[in-house]
Amino acid sequence: MAKRRAPNTRTTKSRAAKTLDRQLLEIATVAPQVIARRSYQIAASGGAATRKNQRELSRMSTEKLAAAWQSAGAMGWYWASLPWQLGAMGMNAWLPSTTAGKPGDPWTELLSAGVEPWRRTVVANNKRLKRRSG
Repeated sequence: MAKRRAPNTRTTKSRAAKTLDRQLLEIATVAPQVIARRSYQIAASGGAATRKNQRELSRMSTEKLAAAWQSAGAMGWYWASLPWQLGAMGMNAWLPSTTAGKPGDPWTELLSAGVEPWRRTVVANNKRLKRRSG
């Protein structure tokens, strides 16, 4: 008796899903480097509250707040544009010859819009701290 094959469950990821994966992977690999550089900087000064360390900690707090606001803003803008995108998707169904892009998963795109400011901040911090420790 022949074995039954499982149905092919492999799916192709949308561009939005690939972008979100790339963003999260970049954050996951770069954020520990930033934490290590900042920790080393504080440890190298003997844990003293030097002016440089205070500036870095203050900058870190400010950047986190800015990234949170940018993330909320980006997700808000995406959410507000969602009805227009859904309308365009409907037009694509009726007029397949239009040049509108293939729609992705709206929730994945929303998450991607929210993650991007965090990714940008982490990557910029890593570059800045790398130059400083040179």
